Amino acid sequence: MRVAFTTLGCRLNQFETQAMAHRVRRGSTRGDVVSWDQDAEIYVINSCTVTARAEQKCRQLARSAKRQRPGAKVVVVGCYSQLGRDRLQQMGEVDAILGNEEKRRLDEYLTQILEGPGRLTAVGRLSPQLPMAAEWIDDFGGLARPTIKVQEGCNMRCRFCAIWKARGRSRSRPPRDVVEQAKHLADAGFHELVLGGVHLGHYGRDLEPATDLHALLEMLLENTPVSLRFRLSSIDPSEVDRRLVRLLAAEPRLCRYLHLPLQSGSNDILRSMRRAYGVEYYEALVNDIVSLDPAFGLGVDLIVGYPGEGERQFEEGLALLERLPLSFYHVFRYSDRPGTASSQLPDKVPGRVAQERSQRLRELGRRKREQFLGGLVGQRLDGIVESSTDEEGRAEIMADNYASVWASLCASAGGSAVSDRTVVERSRVRVEVVEKSAGRLLGEIVLGAKAMV
Repeated sequence: MRVAFTTLGCRLNQFETQAMAHRVRRGSTRGDVVSWDQDAEIYVINSCTVTARAEQKCRQLARSAKRQRPGAKVVVVGCYSQLGRDRLQQMGEVDAILGNEEKRRLDEYLTQILEGPGRLTAVGRLSPQLPMAAEWIDDFGGLARPTIKVQEGCNMRCRFCAIWKARGRSRSRPPRDVVEQAKHLADAGFHELVLGGVHLGHYGRDLEPATDLHALLEMLLENTPVSLRFRLSSIDPSEVDRRLVRLLAAEPRLCRYLHLPLQSGSNDILRSMRRAYGVEYYEALVNDIVSLDPAFGLGVDLIVGYPGEGERQFEEGLALLERLPLSFYHVFRYSDRPGTASSQLPDKVPGRVAQERSQRLRELGRRKREQFLGGLVGQRLDGIVESSTDEEGRAEIMADNYASVWASLCASAGGSAVSDRTVVERSRVRVEVVEKSAGRLLGEIVLGAKAMV
């Protein structure tokens, strides 16, 4: 039995796809995992429901897969299945629909999907008492920096979001399981792991005894190889305290980077969104981080054109962002997502206005990124060799502060060639930033993989 996977949406979905593939290869119904463009008996779409466009993309993929291979089974799993089961059941191209909990046992459904009569639908209710399922991976689809899902679900009820409905309440993976997964991936040759969750800052509150993200990081540092470093994925600003920031800034095995979704720079809009912080708190947090280390990378999510965002609210946010040393912008134009509370709000922002505001924020983001990257010239950064290469054969090296540096893997520094043959994809290296050219950092590797450990 050959099974192919494709993934829509976030890095958590990427982790879950790898976990499903792991179970297909090793579970009760053994199968071969092949790439999406190869012949297979079953095609699995791990879906996303963040936006209506993501749902549309899932439907398009299902139709395309069935059109190209009419004899194969097409399976939709995940968040869209959890919330959009009725819509998917109207599609003749879809042979099976599995919810977020059921997809974790995909291997147990394969025979029924392949041989059973009619469409299989298995989408259960997400119980508040539901523990976090144990999921394991041994690869990450050819990417150099795997995500480990350490937390699932969300207890917040942001007006623009439906993911809390699709994922259930917050629950955490036991620390010992996280450590064992990290050690397994280190043995497989990985040198950076991203700790991910839907509501990462809530990690550990549901466990007995309760714990937190700071304690998890300390346990990982104590019980995993020194060649392994860790990065945090997106985390709610209200759940970042000074203790966590100081640990990230001081510990060489922790990446100096935080993705702090602001969403809006107006307190009026933040209250409407039901966010758990105000702009004053956010500004103080960012300035505190940068005071500890000006090279600390900071990413931000921004939603533009949210209902009720007038000219005053937008300009307030723009002024805040001009002040803040944020380095990597992710700007999204608001669009109504059926099933969210915000879709019922009045005072919708016209599309052309939202587009113009989006362009202004993106331009500001480009300028802030240029300023941040320019300040790194002359510095030495620890990085992971990615799979990307440019037209001149330079490899992309992802620095701990999320800056990409492009360098030859046979670089030289001070006339001494670095010819460490372990400097290949996934390797951890030290790179000196030589210049910024055309919006990119160019550098030279000054310490190879062997010396880094």
